[in-house]
Amino acid sequence: MKAMKWLLAPTFALAFVATDAHASIPAPDGTYYGCYLNGIGSLRVIDNSRQHCLAGWETQVTWTKNGNGTPGPQGPMGPAGPQGLPGLNGFDGLPGPKGDTGAPGPKGDPGAPGAKGDPGAPGAKGDPGAPGPAGAASEGVAGPGIGLPDGGLIVQYEFGITETINTTSDGKFLVSKWARVNLNCGGSPSRVFLLTVDGAPVVSSAVYTEAPGFHEGLLTGITTDKLAAGSHRIGVAGMCYNPIAFAAFGHSWLSFSTSSVVVIP
Repeated sequence: MKAMKWLLAPTFALAFVATDAHASIPAPDGTYYGCYLNGIGSLRVIDNSRQHCLAGWETQVTWTKNGNGTPGPQGPMGPAGPQGLPGLNGFDGLPGPKGDTGAPGPKGDPGAPGAKGDPGAPGAKGDPGAPGPAGAASEGVAGPGIGLPDGGLIVQYEFGITETINTTSDGKFLVSKWARVNLNCGGSPSRVFLLTVDGAPVVSSAVYTEAPGFHEGLLTGITTDKLAAGSHRIGVAGMCYNPIAFAAFGHSWLSFSTSSVVVIP
């Protein structure tokens, strides 16, 4: 089975947690529902009536508060303990007729308490439950693009927000990076922003815009070829859609940026 690995190297890490005051956890029948992230091992608990696991990425699991393992067999009976102390006297009967006064007898000694019995042996451990189903294999495919300029997309300028990420396995890279960048293409408003890996363009991440000023948002794309495990630079580049306008370029960027890479074997 192929595995998917997650790597995160943010310049600043941000996390958000959403809660639902009306979530039904556990379900009315006492069942807990969760989503297991394939290949990673993380687990999140969900309200099964409102939420669902991500198909192809997560596997749904269920459990109850008391578990669902099979009880083990009953252990053998322990040996009988010694006889205990005599029981308490019963209630007094109805008074009988008065008898003759007898001679007083000697006082008897109290009996010794019985010894505590030994505890029985513990029962045998129950068998473990069956393993869950295997997750589906992942596949990454990058499209060729539509309406690209003659000569394809190139890196005319790489902004100064490049990060280095270390991977431990070979495969295609599913790259994501948030950035706020601006590129002045002279009199032409047509610009393209895209991700780079080790200076090479990630074509499937390209975003075309004619809006003036900064472009702000998350760029995501997958590399065409597999890359070897090791150290890789993740950056953002820009190009003027009309190459003639690039002679009058200016550029700027926000120093805050975050990057992540998923390696698809």
